[in-house]
Amino acid sequence: MRHFGILVVGVLTLAAACGGSSGTTGDGGSGSGTGTGTGPATAGEGLPCDVAEVLALECQSCHGDPLTGQAPMALLSYDQLMAAGLSDPSKTMAQLSLERMQDAGAPMPPGIGASTNAVAVFQAWLDAGTPKGDPSVSCDPVMVELTCTTNTHWTMGDHESPLMHPGVACIDCHTAENEGPNLLIAGTVFPSLHDEDDCNGASNIDVEIVDAENRMYTLPTNSAGNFMLDAEDNLPVTFPIRASVVANGKTVAMMDPVDHGDCNLCHTELGAEGAPGRIVAP
Repeated sequence: MRHFGILVVGVLTLAAACGGSSGTTGDGGSGSGTGTGTGPATAGEGLPCDVAEVLALECQSCHGDPLTGQAPMALLSYDQLMAAGLSDPSKTMAQLSLERMQDAGAPMPPGIGASTNAVAVFQAWLDAGTPKGDPSVSCDPVMVELTCTTNTHWTMGDHESPLMHPGVACIDCHTAENEGPNLLIAGTVFPSLHDEDDCNGASNIDVEIVDAENRMYTLPTNSAGNFMLDAEDNLPVTFPIRASVVANGKTVAMMDPVDHGDCNLCHTELGAEGAPGRIVAP
């Protein structure tokens, strides 16, 4: 059975508790080489529907309104994409955005880069001369197909296990049910941005946590992709914290600190509170 979700685009709301977006190490999530835009805009304004969909799926969790993850500019409208770039004013933000999508060393979106289809759509639009969208056409809501990249699921219901319910907000659930363990930090790392709840995630990945006192803890993912820090481990944690995901010699780091450790509360199937979707292995 194929599952879909509707990605709500337009004005993005960012809660302070979930404000961390991810960026590649050393890049700062800045979208290097793009300009400052032209002021307030509506998502998709003046753009062809397929281009607007690419931006909604790949860019606007950070380059939206408000900006998150230290993104310096919004990429919402045709006028913003046609503005001159900061690092190279001879190119438009659209041109430099495509360059970043294709930059294997510092890709956008951070860590995982854009999908092959997204790059093809954006490239075709630039090759056609960046035409405006037809104002008489109303774009359909952006539909995201939920996936399960590992093709395996948690099937044991609420049977207590460190492998249970990958993708679900662990701390929120345990608090609501008033059941242990008492988790300080918990989440799931997935292979793909929109893997569904209870799909098993990526194993043997290191999640590095640095707290407000500069203490660092390395939390490995188990066979379900879950990682956690239990209060019974007697390891002090002072919030806010920062997190990085490390695998295969690559690192994806959150650019903004967060004041709680319930990672899946924001890193949902479709993303919430400014997160683009799942925590994804680099």
